[in-house]
Amino acid sequence: MNLTEQVLAQACLLAGNLEDREQKLLRLLCGAAVSSLQARLRPGLTAEDCRADFVAAASLFALSSMSVP
Repeated sequence: MNLTEQVLAQACLLAGNLEDREQKLLRLLCGAAVSSLQARLRPGLTAEDCRADFVAAASLFALSSMSVP
């Protein structure tokens, strides 16, 4: 499972039941969260170096983006 898929799986677990449209939106937001957070990592540090924390942060970041009106 790649990083974005793992973030999506975690976000889906946290979100509970989602409609199909919401799941599609969450998939896009998870991809964006992964890209955004990877760009913010310190030089020399990769998402793999802190995978569990990175997945948690990216999934919560994506979910928080869904809640914005």
